[in-house]
Amino acid sequence: MKKKTSSIFFMLLIIASKIIATNTCSLETYWELLKKHPHTKKIKYQILLEEETSNKEKEITDWTFEIQPSSSYEKPIGESIFSAKERNINSLNISRRRKIWATGGNISLNAGLSYTKQTLDKLEINNEEITLGKEKEVKNKISINYEHPLLRNKHGIQDKVSYLNQKLNEQIMKLQLKEQQEKFKLKKTMDFIDWVTYYELKQINEERIKIAKEQLNIVKERLQNNLTEKIDLLVAEDQLRIALQNNEKNNGHYRSKKTYINKILQNKDFKEKDPEFDFYNYKKIKKEKNILRIQKEYEYAKEQITEKIKSKQNDILPELSINLSGGTQSNNSEIKNIIIPNKPHIKGYILYKKAEKNSRKKQEEKILKVKMEVIKNSYKEKIIESEAKREELLSKIDSIIKIIEINKDHIHSTEKRYLEEINRYKKGDGELQLVIQAKDNQENAKLMLIENLYLYHQNYFRYLEESDLLEI
Repeated sequence: MKKKTSSIFFMLLIIASKIIATNTCSLETYWELLKKHPHTKKIKYQILLEEETSNKEKEITDWTFEIQPSSSYEKPIGESIFSAKERNINSLNISRRRKIWATGGNISLNAGLSYTKQTLDKLEINNEEITLGKEKEVKNKISINYEHPLLRNKHGIQDKVSYLNQKLNEQIMKLQLKEQQEKFKLKKTMDFIDWVTYYELKQINEERIKIAKEQLNIVKERLQNNLTEKIDLLVAEDQLRIALQNNEKNNGHYRSKKTYINKILQNKDFKEKDPEFDFYNYKKIKKEKNILRIQKEYEYAKEQITEKIKSKQNDILPELSINLSGGTQSNNSEIKNIIIPNKPHIKGYILYKKAEKNSRKKQEEKILKVKMEVIKNSYKEKIIESEAKREELLSKIDSIIKIIEINKDHIHSTEKRYLEEINRYKKGDGELQLVIQAKDNQENAKLMLIENLYLYHQNYFRYLEESDLLEI
């Protein structure tokens, strides 16, 4: 029978623990729910937007397709007997061209077809009519052309600068968006800590009401036995009213904060939950040695300006390029007799162009170098400020921990004093005022502990955020 009773007891205990678990919300669960918040989704889409913007800059390597049909009619061409009296030309040219990302060169593939029909004078030689030239001619050709830069835009430095700049800007924006997201998480975490604090105060206030009722019962019992005066009853009743009033005031804060969090999370199941958080747990924090986002952001910004300077220095150089083209062509007198082009041709030349002055570009290079110094010192200022904040927060946390340790000793001593005063009062050796004073001291000590633990958790999460360790 005892075994059966024990089994039922443990089953009920397990069921009760599950019910309690489902009626609480931990900080980790709260953070998970925050991932569904519109702010978090907005940040994700902003990051995606930056990535897509970067990909757009590579469009210069896309193939372009061009088709050009044309028709012309000429009359007269010239006065020579060898010139046509009239000429009609119809042609179709097709080409595809693109940039070569690795070299900065340009490649084009071309194909063309033309049909020429012209009227020519005829000469009579030895009673025979001779036409000087072809009255009909069909030409078709295919060719490939490539231009390779040797100085300006070598390796495509001019073509890539916009893409690289946007890619680095994307990395900077991602870091800044993470910073925004972390600040959002910190703000909402502070709301959770507020909620937890009101919950802990709620427990203390409910305990205070319980003790105030016990004190009132003791006074009533002593009054019935003529061991005290009615003034003690009035004082005890006032103490209960004060405890009830403080409890209701705190409950108002607790409910309003819970309502706010429920609205933020947009979660129907949250209405009946209480916070689950180890509020009385604290520890000394060691300084993190991680690389801060602001330092990474500085490296990207520095690289961004460096690439622009390289591009500007390259842009000042003369234009020197090798141009190669090759292909094959054929001609015939009738369209129906078109054959595969079989007459090859190859051509190559070097192009050199240089501006007499590049004063504007040189000045732009100087501006970029000055901008580099501005960015360098701007980020150094931010890094120093961040380091100072972290040191300040660590110092605050250390001080708060010391105060908490004193708080705990203080609570222990006030508890001993209260028990002594209440025992003396029950024996008729003490005064109610001293009992109330002892209890007030005890409750004030607990409230001070709550306040300092609240400050500890606030500064702890601020330190995590300042150290870039609070990402969602």
